[in-house]
Amino acid sequence: MAGHSFGWRTLVIVTGLIIALILPATAWARDYDLRHFVCPLGGQKFSHDVGYESFPFLTLPDGSWLGDALIGAQIPVCPDNGLVILPDFEAMRLSDEQAMKYRTYTPSEIARLPALIADPTYVALKAEGRHAQAYWLATQLGVSAETRFHLLQRSTWAALLPQLRRTRVERFAADGPALIDQLSGPEDAKRLYRLYIVNALRELGRFEEALAALDHLVPPSPKPGETDEPAANDFIPLRLAIAARDHSRFAVDMLPEKAMSLFCTGDAAPPYDQMTSPPVQACATRRQREAREMEQDRADRIRFRANPQLVAEQCAATPAGRRSDALVSACERASADKLMVDGPALVRRCESTDGQERARVLFQACSRYLEYLAHELGRAIAEDADARSILCAGGSYILTTADIQVPEPCEYADEIAGARLAQQLGGDTDFERQCANRSELKLPRPMSIACDQHSDATAEVEIQRLAGDRAAWKRECGRYVKSGKVSLDLIMRDPKVGICADSQDARPYLAEKAAGEAKGLVCRITLLGVQCQTPAERDAEMADKAHVISDENPVAHAHAAAIIAEAKARRSASGAQPSP
Repeated sequence: MAGHSFGWRTLVIVTGLIIALILPATAWARDYDLRHFVCPLGGQKFSHDVGYESFPFLTLPDGSWLGDALIGAQIPVCPDNGLVILPDFEAMRLSDEQAMKYRTYTPSEIARLPALIADPTYVALKAEGRHAQAYWLATQLGVSAETRFHLLQRSTWAALLPQLRRTRVERFAADGPALIDQLSGPEDAKRLYRLYIVNALRELGRFEEALAALDHLVPPSPKPGETDEPAANDFIPLRLAIAARDHSRFAVDMLPEKAMSLFCTGDAAPPYDQMTSPPVQACATRRQREAREMEQDRADRIRFRANPQLVAEQCAATPAGRRSDALVSACERASADKLMVDGPALVRRCESTDGQERARVLFQACSRYLEYLAHELGRAIAEDADARSILCAGGSYILTTADIQVPEPCEYADEIAGARLAQQLGGDTDFERQCANRSELKLPRPMSIACDQHSDATAEVEIQRLAGDRAAWKRECGRYVKSGKVSLDLIMRDPKVGICADSQDARPYLAEKAAGEAKGLVCRITLLGVQCQTPAERDAEMADKAHVISDENPVAHAHAAAIIAEAKARRSASGAQPSP
């Protein structure tokens, strides 16, 4: 499926499976982290599973992970008297372990426990969840601010019903700031916790307070995206949600991109249905805005690449904090270009500076120059069998010379050779037979690359054919259909499934794509619909993504020629013979 327009499909499949696993998780009959406890009051022994299924790859606006609606499992409760066993989050942090740790009640605390668990407030809080009870008890006992803060925050995550959620979020917004002030951890962590307070104010509809608190923590940029300060850019989604006066738990502007497919259907199970209303329309609005922003960014990058003088003027006239992402990239690229005038000198500087210590411009100059050099070496090696026999004989991913390590030149030479083979042999019966049996035949890498390119090209033709011929699609793809759509759980069993699915998804966009191509544009179908560009714009975009211009780089070209000449001279001096 490499190279297809709908390569995002795998992510949708995986995330769809994950959400299907999470939502019915309470019914799963398996142990995650079974612990054995002795109740501090009465001494009753009991077991409790403090684990549950969650997925840390996805952090939601309030800091929770997908699945944390089940977080109440972390608080064991004595079966006979309802006493909660308090976690010790401070001990967890100091031990640098993820496994839950629990406090041991002191004798003086144990003496107070009977009265505390009989208190009407403690009893009433049972309805608000185990973390709510634990937070109240920890507060009465004077437990560390760190443990109390995490208990308070997690009490909001466990709330499934909207009204209960609001009650817990109100408590979090009221008590959280003072607890954060008492924390002794790193300032970055405390700053993040304060941003969760801002999000709580947003959820409560206190938008002016939320914006003022956010401005205090992260000074606003003139427009979303017009700053190269990472801290400010990180919280643009929160600003967007506040500006939209969106008080939903899962505000659509704050959802991670990879969560969109989970939340935007409008039929997610509680609590994941507590999002911007109506969800399908809100998600569509965000997609449209992002498409416009992406198109503007792409146009700006193409404009800056074509006009170095404009870049110089804009970089000189625009303060760093007011630059768009495209201008930040262009300014850094221009500064890097100045360092690349003397390739060998730049290489020595790169080799003598640890990667973590390189400034952003130097890092870009080093990485881009090595890419240029790798491509120039690859071009030369592809045309020079003698150079290939010297430089690529070891099969190493990295070419190492006396003063430089260059990644991938031999691989790039193979790609050039593979592209030529694909063009020369496409449609040849023996070539297609070899491709079909490549694993058994152990084909050379250039031939494998040729097979991949031929397979992708063939698949694209098939997608276009099936998308435009409903009868053929029904005849060839009908057996893969469930509920009107291609069943993607079959995709790993039969490559035809992916072609059928892509052609079904592409069908609504064929007319628009054809209209653009009739005007000489290069068009492709994506998640955001049909995107068309001039051939020059497309070439510039691909070059920008790769940080490599397709034209030769004179400095890297001369450097590559010198490396090859030196390698041949060393081989000649050693008495070895050139390859035939």
